Amino acid sequence: MAFDEIYDPARIEREAQTFWNDNNTFEVTEDPSKEKFYCLAMFPYPSGKLHMGHVRNYTITDVIARYQRMQGKNVLHPMGWDAFGLPAENAAIQNNTAPAKWTHENIAYMKAQLRSLGFGIDWSRELATCEPDYYKWEQWFFTKLYEKGLVYKKTSAVNWCPHDATVLANEQVIDGCCWRCDTPVERKEIPQWFIRITEYAEQLLEDLEDLDHWPEQVKTMQRNWIGKSRGVNVVFDLSQPTDTFQHFEVYTTRPDTLMGVTYLTLATQHPIALKVAETNPVLASFIERCQVQQVSEAEMATMEKVGMDTGITAVHPLTGETVPVWVGNYVLMDYGSGAVMAVPGHDQRDFEFAKKYGLPIAQVVLPNDSQECSVDTQAFTEKGILTNSGKYDGLDFSSAFDAISTDLESSNHGSVATNYRLRDWGVSRQRYWGTPIPMYNLADGGEIAVPLNKLPVILPTDVEMDGIQSPIKADENWRMAELNGQAVEHETDTFDTFMESSWYHARFTCSDLDSAMLDPARADYWLPVDQYVGGIEHAILHLLYARFYHKLLRDEGLVNSSEPFKSLLCQGMVLAESFYTEDAGRKTWISPDDVTVEQDDKGRTISAVETKTGRSVISDGITKMSKSKNNGVDPQTTIDKHGADTVRLFTMFAAPPEQTLEWSDEGVSGAHRFLRKLWKMVHDHVEIGSVEDLTYTFDEGDYDVVLTASNDYFCAQDDVFSAEIISLPVVNADFELTYECNEDLEITINDNSESYTDLSWDFGNGEEPTSGLLSSFSYAEEGDYTIVLTASNPAACNTVNTYSTSIAVPAPPVVDFSTLPVADCEVGIVQYQNLSFISIYDDVLSWSWDFGDGSTSSEFVSSHEYVDQGQYNVSLTLETELGCDAFLADNISVGFLQKPQASFTYTIDSCSRKVTFMNQSELSDSYIWDLDGLASDEENPSMFLEVGSSYAINLIASNEFCSDELSLEIDYSAENYYENVYVPNVITPNGDLKNDQFFIPVLNECESAILRIYNRWGDLVYTASPYMNEWDGSSKVSGIKLEGNKVVGGTYYFILKLC
Repeated sequence: MAFDEIYDPARIEREAQTFWNDNNTFEVTEDPSKEKFYCLAMFPYPSGKLHMGHVRNYTITDVIARYQRMQGKNVLHPMGWDAFGLPAENAAIQNNTAPAKWTHENIAYMKAQLRSLGFGIDWSRELATCEPDYYKWEQWFFTKLYEKGLVYKKTSAVNWCPHDATVLANEQVIDGCCWRCDTPVERKEIPQWFIRITEYAEQLLEDLEDLDHWPEQVKTMQRNWIGKSRGVNVVFDLSQPTDTFQHFEVYTTRPDTLMGVTYLTLATQHPIALKVAETNPVLASFIERCQVQQVSEAEMATMEKVGMDTGITAVHPLTGETVPVWVGNYVLMDYGSGAVMAVPGHDQRDFEFAKKYGLPIAQVVLPNDSQECSVDTQAFTEKGILTNSGKYDGLDFSSAFDAISTDLESSNHGSVATNYRLRDWGVSRQRYWGTPIPMYNLADGGEIAVPLNKLPVILPTDVEMDGIQSPIKADENWRMAELNGQAVEHETDTFDTFMESSWYHARFTCSDLDSAMLDPARADYWLPVDQYVGGIEHAILHLLYARFYHKLLRDEGLVNSSEPFKSLLCQGMVLAESFYTEDAGRKTWISPDDVTVEQDDKGRTISAVETKTGRSVISDGITKMSKSKNNGVDPQTTIDKHGADTVRLFTMFAAPPEQTLEWSDEGVSGAHRFLRKLWKMVHDHVEIGSVEDLTYTFDEGDYDVVLTASNDYFCAQDDVFSAEIISLPVVNADFELTYECNEDLEITINDNSESYTDLSWDFGNGEEPTSGLLSSFSYAEEGDYTIVLTASNPAACNTVNTYSTSIAVPAPPVVDFSTLPVADCEVGIVQYQNLSFISIYDDVLSWSWDFGDGSTSSEFVSSHEYVDQGQYNVSLTLETELGCDAFLADNISVGFLQKPQASFTYTIDSCSRKVTFMNQSELSDSYIWDLDGLASDEENPSMFLEVGSSYAINLIASNEFCSDELSLEIDYSAENYYENVYVPNVITPNGDLKNDQFFIPVLNECESAILRIYNRWGDLVYTASPYMNEWDGSSKVSGIKLEGNKVVGGTYYFILKLC
């Protein structure tokens, strides 16, 4: 590599990268004689271009990998592509191409970007999850799980477009309608595949304790998601058997409230409820209405409860009293046993239901502090001391739990049990661009796993996307197959993409293996991953599924370890200032590249205008880079301008890896200047060489000077120089330099020259030499300069004497600092961020912090815990080796860091039933939503509501230190929806199915609802009690004139009396 004086990052980086590629520098193989280190970042989705989040993520792993390699370790640092997913289908439709073509073009471009960044990646192990040699083994492993009974099929609800007869992803439902044909979307139950992650719930929970190098926040989130609870299965005998059913079970975590049970509630699909409904048409109608609601576990638990008495009773297992059995729309059949015991005195949900339907409320628990407590207005939900519970009175929760569970077990009416919130992993997706599920459907309705010799089930890639139906569902030839001479049909669902991303870490250890999923020997050499880097937003789904999948691999004998990732780093987000204009309440986001900003001496924005138009824009502050706020920075633009090393240097040193990084164009430019100066300093050092000049003083006379050069091969050569030395006036060029830091970069000259007539100064700054006697000289910029003084005297045979020396002229240091809270919430610790400038020609002698409260520190970057909040005069003093000292004092306000405040509002479009959530959380930078069982990390997500339902919404807002949680319920019951009842004013009951019936939606049907129809003379022509449906123009009232079996045309009046 040529070592030019000018720093040219494009050429330098290109030559270095070419060397690495030509010499396979970062390719590794297993070497038992060396300690291994496996470093991995979460692989990217090939969306088209890298963003700064990618750059930061892979820079972090690259630095870690290079450091570990410098320690002599055998370092694996691979890269691949999470290539399946719905975005490719949408892009293919928009660009009139196929998802495979779009994906592979993106991979090629993004790979070139990664190479240009100079990361030390072992590209020989590159993989893409959309390639058959990868997903073949995922399919094979699924069949092995099926053989073990860890895979099963059951019906589950999906979004269904009846016009296109196809399943829609949540993203394809717009305002409650199909994105393509605007047909209202329905909920439909279809068979789907599940993996029994619940079988591993306890392992997943217990093994979190072994992950010492994982962030505690991530482990806490996984514990909550798994949701282990200890309770009792209570058996309630039916007072009278219902068909073959003599009892049913209820799971409760509060057996201490068992004496307060006043009713029981079954799910609408509970076998006992369905059996009773066979002879109870009113109950059957209620169950049918509940079935059209869009529901989930969280929704069932929190929605407004609607129920109906089944008319049957059960026997209390401790008292022998009869308890009424209800059916309710808030009990989920798939959760637990499909039955709950209601304790309205100590559960707010049961309390509201009991108040609504006039059911008894009993108090059986008192507060521990003996304070008065009444359940007349609300339930008392805390644990306490039992009362009104017979022999259990006076027991606390633990004692009551043990005593009551023991009595239930002794009477064969209960047993202690452990339950989990975690649900089995639904892996079916009704999309095209994914791994085909390796199952054959049989003609008799059964299924069989595809054998290994027929794997992989290859996804066709030469397809046309119409946006309606999956190409493999529409392709009859692809669906049809044969197994042992029997006609079978391929499963047309594809895997959830988390299936691919849950085991790629293991496949990297032997990605070239085509005969098996993994080579256990090679896998065990590298696994587990020593350092994994991924965002906090993946704390639950990706990381939990990866842990589960790794344990499945272990149990199949493919790996020995139980956990995939030994150490986890959740990198902080990349932030940038965002700007917008506002017109009629609508914000238009302006790219920071298109904004001219005026700042004060502290770097704070004073004003900002759009460069092109000159109009003022509003700063939204420093926020996460995102497409929605148009404040992203294209890495390629910065690489082209400053070089990849500059980008990497800035992303590593602008903030600690786990904290947010604020993008700064000035900071990037500063990093580039530093590299440029470093390059020149090294260049100048190399240019000096290793041969030293020799100075020797002769007396007057004739001399022959011989220089002999030799080498290690005993070869030598002499050079002879003859000289006559005569005594002449001695011309002496000599000077001394001193430099004291000053803004003018002025040096002081003490000229000691002798016997000269002329002096010429060359100050090494590229300008013409200066003549005469000088006492000082000022430089335009800092640098390392060589000063040459030439003294001459014609009287001494025109003798010329020169003297030179070098001097470093540094710019004066500038002290600056800012504050950054880094401690846990509610603790008054402030971290000071040292932003001081020090010339590369100077060095720090000492730092001195005065924190304004009598405390000091000599660290470069220091943190300090304040006892009290308030204003403090904080100063930082810098002393340097050249004596270029600097000082800064500033008043700072110290306020103890507060927890994030989770907050949001929402709006509902009553026409489309679309609810949009507006995130108003404070002091937070990441969000996890639970939209009634649907997880989302969007800042402002949305969903669609079903009439007659309630929805449980939960938001977890987090920052680097802690999180806050907010939950609320959206009541979208029928009473709230039908604010305006539509009543038709014309009916034509002629049988053409157009306006044939007069219909008013009655919300809560009951026996006292009465409809009466009168003609314009006041004669009653029709009556219905109870009113359940509609009027078709008929009349059974005697004396009313009819045409056929309908009343004559005319004007009629109605009276509807509701419950």
